[in-house]
Amino acid sequence: MMRRSLLVLMLGVSVTTACQDTTVPNLNDPIIDDFVVNPTPAQVQAMAYGLLFGSRADVGPMIRDAEIIGRDAYNLDPADPRWVDQLLGPNLDDADFGANHWLLRYRNIKAANILIESVETSAEFSAEEKAATKGFARTIKGLDLLYLAESRGALGIASDAGRTVDDLAPIICGPAALTRIAAVLDSAYAELQAGGSAFPFVDTPIEGLESFSTPATFARVNRALKAKVENYRGQYASALTALGQSFISTTASLDLGAYFAFSLGAGDIQNPLYQDTASTNFRVHRSVVTQAEAGDRRRTEKIATSRVRTWPSEPNVVSEHVFTVYDGPTAPVPIIQNEELILLRAEARWFGGDKPGAVSDINFIRQAAGGLGPSTVTIASTDAQFIDELLRQKRYSLLWESTAHWVDARRFNRLGTLPRDGATHVVHAAFPIPEDEALARGGTVTCQ
Repeated sequence: MMRRSLLVLMLGVSVTTACQDTTVPNLNDPIIDDFVVNPTPAQVQAMAYGLLFGSRADVGPMIRDAEIIGRDAYNLDPADPRWVDQLLGPNLDDADFGANHWLLRYRNIKAANILIESVETSAEFSAEEKAATKGFARTIKGLDLLYLAESRGALGIASDAGRTVDDLAPIICGPAALTRIAAVLDSAYAELQAGGSAFPFVDTPIEGLESFSTPATFARVNRALKAKVENYRGQYASALTALGQSFISTTASLDLGAYFAFSLGAGDIQNPLYQDTASTNFRVHRSVVTQAEAGDRRRTEKIATSRVRTWPSEPNVVSEHVFTVYDGPTAPVPIIQNEELILLRAEARWFGGDKPGAVSDINFIRQAAGGLGPSTVTIASTDAQFIDELLRQKRYSLLWESTAHWVDARRFNRLGTLPRDGATHVVHAAFPIPEDEALARGGTVTCQ
């Protein structure tokens, strides 16, 4: 089903973007006309599942690159020096390599917009079914916008996918982008709440979303994403409200969550963050090993010792450790999971005035995930001391599964603390806005 959906997404619905791909849909194509004007249940089902594929397509590469910039990882691929020269070095270009994590996201956002607009024209769906479908699509749209905001930071993002090259959505700055994402997720949540008891396009539980395959349960994923956005915005009361409506739990598995699924099937893709440990180019940055707390079982569960690998032109780029986070090429990659939610709550509680609750959450993760004793952080600790502990726990809990280490270093002004292994190395604060995006906007990009 999902492989067929991907084919429909890529071949049956051409989409415009707010960036490099400025091809407009051929609205004279009867297949597209039929879908836009009066989609069938089969088309809606294919498109809804296809949105998961579209969002999944860039998640592995984005995590990989963020973990390299954030000094959790290297990609010591001798065939492509850009993994070191650009991601660690000073010149992250905006024309090719550095322009990643943009086009695919807006292509998928456009697909979500088409589904949201077109399902309203179908006579084959009830009002509840339309609301459920729009809530699902809009949540994926919010997720894609969130990934974009994480990759661009203060540079800003396009607020939506443009319809044509002459109708581009504005570039909105970091805070405005987060406000926009929060609003998209809130709209989706309202639609999911009005969506009845079942999605009209789900025959069996969605792979990777087995616990969240109805409007009511998927709404908990929506609120989990909203909580992350609200933490990013510093709106901690709203974050705590969203967390209370999510699937956060100290009695459920820390692995409970929403995931992107992968397979070995024809037409599908494998987990891009997995490589066999005997030959992998993906290497653990030495600081991850040396800065781990003694006895932290996340260190032993997620990292293994291997033969030493170095980078020919940079002797300090060296690693003798590999990732064991994923057990094979079909291992899922988290969208968001319970372990992260508890850490999000710790942040929201601390800065929202509930310091005892924050310390309790930190200690819970230390014990449940790391097998560690209580933290030295107490309610009398400074904000800086708490942030140190929070970021340490997030680093090891979300290692090679998230962009969190880099994003958190940026938002807490800790980029300057990340190691630089070469004399010319820098720590990039964001991926650049793609050159083609700037050209489409007259040569310069100024966020609003």
